[in-house]
Amino acid sequence: MPTPHNYTYQTAREAFLSRTSESEQITYQHPEQGPDGDIAMDVAYWAAPQSQDVLVISSGTHGVEGYCGSFIQCALLDEGLAARTSKNMSLMMIHGVNPYGFAWQRRVNENNVDLNRNFIDHSKPHPENSGYQELASVVEPIDWGPDTSTSIISELLEMSRKHPEDPRWLQAALSGGQYEFPGGQFYGGVEPQWSNQRIQTLVNTHLLGRRVIWIDIHTALGDYGTAQCIVELDPTSKLLSHAQALWGERVVNMGSADSVSVAVAGSMVSSAQALSGGGMIGQGLEYGTVNTLEVVQSLIQDQWLHRYGEINSPLGKQTKQRMMDAFYPDDAAWRTSVLDIAGEVVDAVFERGFL
Repeated sequence: MPTPHNYTYQTAREAFLSRTSESEQITYQHPEQGPDGDIAMDVAYWAAPQSQDVLVISSGTHGVEGYCGSFIQCALLDEGLAARTSKNMSLMMIHGVNPYGFAWQRRVNENNVDLNRNFIDHSKPHPENSGYQELASVVEPIDWGPDTSTSIISELLEMSRKHPEDPRWLQAALSGGQYEFPGGQFYGGVEPQWSNQRIQTLVNTHLLGRRVIWIDIHTALGDYGTAQCIVELDPTSKLLSHAQALWGERVVNMGSADSVSVAVAGSMVSSAQALSGGGMIGQGLEYGTVNTLEVVQSLIQDQWLHRYGEINSPLGKQTKQRMMDAFYPDDAAWRTSVLDIAGEVVDAVFERGFL
């Protein structure tokens, strides 16, 4: 497969579709365009009519993270995953949950919405994030210069020092999700997004009443080349016990002291778990890349670019390079590590089965 920085959304999509021609294919054509044309959420489904078990592997919930997810999906298929699952369980692969962000190398969608903050009940009052209100003027710059990135980080660290009682205040304030600043970071939106609606259709059509393990692939939190299986499950539940039996010490509950992620509202897998009727174990398979401050800087720069800059300018191209470096490192050793971990996570499903 191509190296990451020659790897476009269209290249990734073609690689995935070429490996899934024998599956039932569902294509949700997106109303927007990518830089190279049409974009879509592509679903490949290998049905096992006699089995209630379904393994779901999804990529690109956070757009640019789809490059890693697609790489893993294609590699697993090359290793014969479809043949392993079709006899004993159904397999569903969702390629490009957020195809717009995937194609444009953004974490967010066409409306600047973080999909993993969008799966909430929008008929109720949206959660308030007072911490983000403090940060908004800092993380939403109007101008960009050579020193903007470093000065923003200095300001953020200074603000964090004002909250010594909470060592994760900055992470929670920035990434916990906010619903007040449409042009800001980690914006959850005020209505279900296009991708949200299609995921709900998939769950209602194929997963209700089934025993489901859902692996949603993410990057950019944690130590380089390592991974956590981040779940959102009742600490006393059988589902959590089974997740721990499957994946051992990699399993952490979102927001716990050991999790690389703070608690967030509106994640896709938590919504799918609620819709499915209680027979689902969903996890975000979160891979570490570069350090957190570099990730934050890349996101802020990309946000500025799409609000005020020129995508095809030298700064625009440098910004996109920075996003790829942060979310899909151009490092063969890193790719080997993440693929090995994905193989272990999937193998555990076959070895220990469903609840």
